[in-house]
Amino acid sequence: QLKDGRIASASFDQTLRLWDSNFGKCTSIFKGHSDSVMSVIELNVGRLASGSDDHEIRIWDIEKAECIQIFSGHTGYVYSVIELWDGKVASASSDETIKIWLV
Repeated sequence: QLKDGRIASASFDQTLRLWDSNFGKCTSIFKGHSDSVMSVIELNVGRLASGSDDHEIRIWDIEKAECIQIFSGHTGYVYSVIELWDGKVASASSDETIKIWLV
């Protein structure tokens, strides 16, 4: 759940979606990944981070529903992304690595 009450979801249809938690309606669809999206989190300053089976981590502008940054470097599926205390993003992959990204 985002700080403003909306809910972000990751999907096998290669998208992220934002949902109005009061009405259960999809309010935004984020397209750009080329495989299933496995993880999505809210970052500070109006952004989302996602990890996908396409081996990428993407950073999204929430209000524009646009990708603003792409991180490549994993050789396996990205199963999890988290924001670290210093604002960097960490990702965990099926390639048995954890990577740290400067956002």
